[in-house]
Order: sequence, then structure tokens, then C-alpha cells
Amino acid sequence: MLTLSEAIRRLDVNNMALRRYGSLQWQVYFREDRKQDASNSYLTDDLDDAVIEAGKMRKSRELCNA
Repeated sequence: MLTLSEAIRRLDVNNMALRRYGSLQWQVYFREDRKQDASNSYLTDDLDDAVIEAGKMRKSRELCNA
């Protein structure tokens, strides 16, 4: 189980950010995107899941841009 500070450090490596979305959820998004929507962000209530999904999102974006 990740702490909030550890999750933030891991997301920082992928140039992604984390914010509270509502009272029980986290939103992971790309820092370089001006607008966060369903196509470029991810909502979850699990901090570990947020970090794992962020890695998948970054990898997917890199493959699309290659």
C-alpha cells in the first residue's frame, strides 16, 4: 500500500499528476494536457490503482506518438 507522498513521487517520474476528485476518489492526469477529460485522465478510489494505471496511460501515449 502506497503513501500519498510515494504515489506523487512515482507519478512525477511519468510527468503525471494526482488530485482529489470528490471526497473518495483520485484523478490521475497528464500534466501537459490543459483539459482533463475521460480520454486523458483516470478516476479511482484506490491510490495503488492510480499509480499503476498512470504507468499504463503513459506507455500507451508513448506508443501512439511513436
